[in-house]
Amino acid sequence: MTSILVRRTGAFGDVIDTTPVVRRLRHENPDAEIDVDTQYPRVSLNSPHRVGLKRDIAYDRVIDLNMAFERNLRRVGIVESYMEVAFGDREGSTQVEMSYGPPPEFGLDWSLAITMHPARSWPQRTLPVNFWIDLANILAKRGWIVLCIGTKQDWGFNGHRVLDLRDRFDMQTQASVIGASRAFVCSESGPMMLAQVTDVPVVALHTMALPWITARERHGVVGWRFRGIPSPIECVGCSHRLPEASTFFSCERGDNICVTLFDPEKIADQVESAARETAAA
Repeated sequence: MTSILVRRTGAFGDVIDTTPVVRRLRHENPDAEIDVDTQYPRVSLNSPHRVGLKRDIAYDRVIDLNMAFERNLRRVGIVESYMEVAFGDREGSTQVEMSYGPPPEFGLDWSLAITMHPARSWPQRTLPVNFWIDLANILAKRGWIVLCIGTKQDWGFNGHRVLDLRDRFDMQTQASVIGASRAFVCSESGPMMLAQVTDVPVVALHTMALPWITARERHGVVGWRFRGIPSPIECVGCSHRLPEASTFFSCERGDNICVTLFDPEKIADQVESAARETAAA
């Protein structure tokens, strides 16, 4: 029996982006043993494609997806870059997937829930904590219940109708919380990919990347219920102008001003509009 190892160590969102490769591998190799080598094995938990974890064996084929996107200088889509390594083409669906269950029992009216991920990450994609607090408070005043997810490294805060749920849930439960909400709002982060394994409308605030690189296929449509909002500055999307493959880089201007230019009132309008899509569905 053929054995195949798919390797993408991290980060979280990049590992979720390997799931279209695994799906296509299973379709083309129905009897193969397919394992993954990653820091985020829960992405493959209960996968319908019969995926295992790396073993101490000599694999017939190793598909190393580390640096695949970066070697394309971030100018080719992530999933397309992975497909190129795995299959020699850029064909196939970009729909990401991960198994998850129902949301936890909070006694919460999910019809009023909006989930956000106030990420703290690279300086050029970490929006100020005051932006997130203002956005959460605006949404709360408009009658929504705001759920903040992530880890302790992310911004966290409580308030009237605002709940800090960081570090409370595993990956599957975070997906269930996101999926049960009316809308999800985030910056460029792993949960932006996690949200796209669900049907929730996504409002994603972009600084380093442009929306065409982060929107995935859902229900046969790339960018279905995905609102990618670039920072209103000419240099937005700086990651697509790198001269060489890199896993980290600094602001071209040196001031990371792009993260400060989002208007919380306008973003709240976008989130509410996205939430109405769910209510109308």
